[in-house]
Amino acid sequence: MSLFKKSKTEQSAPRLAPWKIAIIDDEEGIHEVTKLTLRKFTFEKRGVEFLSAHSGEEGLALFKAHPDIALAFVDVVMETDDAGLKLVDAIRNELNNHVSRLILRTGQPGQAPEEDVIRRYDINDYKAKTELSSLKLKSCVYTAIRSYRDIQTIEQGKRGMEDVLKSSSSVLASQSLAQFVSAVLKQTLTLLNLNNSVLYLSTQHTDLYGDTTMTVLGASGDLIGLCEPGISKQIPESIADEVNQVLFSKTHLQTKDRFIGYYPTGEDSHNILYVKLNEPLDALQRKTLEMFASNVAIIFQNLTQKEDIQQTQKELIMVLSDAIEMRSKETGGHVRRVILMTEFLSEKLHMSREFIDTIRYSAALH
Repeated sequence: MSLFKKSKTEQSAPRLAPWKIAIIDDEEGIHEVTKLTLRKFTFEKRGVEFLSAHSGEEGLALFKAHPDIALAFVDVVMETDDAGLKLVDAIRNELNNHVSRLILRTGQPGQAPEEDVIRRYDINDYKAKTELSSLKLKSCVYTAIRSYRDIQTIEQGKRGMEDVLKSSSSVLASQSLAQFVSAVLKQTLTLLNLNNSVLYLSTQHTDLYGDTTMTVLGASGDLIGLCEPGISKQIPESIADEVNQVLFSKTHLQTKDRFIGYYPTGEDSHNILYVKLNEPLDALQRKTLEMFASNVAIIFQNLTQKEDIQQTQKELIMVLSDAIEMRSKETGGHVRRVILMTEFLSEKLHMSREFIDTIRYSAALH
């Protein structure tokens, strides 16, 4: 039996953006040679996009328009003898960009002593144009982009940790679970240096007719739109079929471009971690994702039990209220009126929804 209402097509995986390389030099020949040498450059299945500027002023405008430049080759001498040095200072201090990798190139190395430049300016390398052969240029780019990637990962990790801390402060409120799980999932993928689309599902219950209800607890990448509070109704057909297969076999499923983890949490409850793969997961990545799945499952179970207890308490209170009303219509009517009045007054006083719900049920027992 199918678990989901199927959609016609599955969204395609997002295409990875190219690395942006800026060439800031007043010699057009340098632009052409650099582009020609690096035109087929790829790193982690991402190509390159070249951005050009011919002066320090144009270079600064380029960085303002493209703060995600991975690497910039900056000529020292352009409209002035120190135009490149001033540009580096502006990028680091005015734009507060400390992530982009900056490599100074000069055709006049004696004019700006290397040691002095490296000591005074926040650059990542300093090269004479004559020493950058094709092989050395490519090696230089690999090193710089790898460094940019790692720094970017650290920065994303810091922002992700902030999201986790913000959302975890309210995790005991069940309506915040999707936000919490998505934040933790995003942080986990960042720490693992993964840029994958992931969907985390949990079985909520199986009814008397054998129909299983699934809840989306977290998502990332092009599947993020499926992470809505409550029951999912638009899981792509191909994902639904594979999840059904895993639930039936009760084992993990791994293909060239998919990993679907199966994690039982009880006799009739299961959790599914669906990961689109750009390349196979290594042992550390798989173990970390499994730890994520098992820990979130525990949180989900605790929240579900909390909701069940709260619902039982509310139902018990209303049963007692109904019993009072059956014994005395006058007293029972009074109880109902007090409930309505307390709720009305609380709303007019702009009290929180949690306070209003609490006082509504408390009034029934006054």
